[in-house]
Amino acid sequence: MGTGNFSSASITFLAILLLAFTNLALADQKDAVCNALLNEQVAVLIINDLGNDESERYADWSYYLNDFSSSHADEYTFFHVDTESMARLIYESERFDEPYSLIFMKSGSPSLFHQRPILEPQAYEYVELFYAQQAIPAHLHQFAPVETDIRLKGCQ
Repeated sequence: MGTGNFSSASITFLAILLLAFTNLALADQKDAVCNALLNEQVAVLIINDLGNDESERYADWSYYLNDFSSSHADEYTFFHVDTESMARLIYESERFDEPYSLIFMKSGSPSLFHQRPILEPQAYEYVELFYAQQAIPAHLHQFAPVETDIRLKGCQ
């Protein structure tokens, strides 16, 4: 197995360096989620967004998410998280591993979990009204994410 001009010690060093940067990035992401919550924003975790799907379903999901995020950037902060970063951020994270699922969290309010891609803009309308503590019209309840208990690791 050739390593080109790199010695095995150099490769080991690079692997350790990459792992350190990965851990730093995960810690930074965790801090950013905690800061969003402390600043009374809604933190939105976008779970296992593979980003390379060319299906119509992915296009619809991406369109609605981007539309919602661009029009709510002041009140909501969005984070792309994979399984590894979820495990470092949330207790019992394995409950939330469906690709393209979303977790909505706001300090002092219940968390919401949408366990599949959101393909209807009404789901975002429900979330918006829920966290604004406004009346939610009956026709939106069918689009409601599930209220769930999310316990974060390390947020004060």
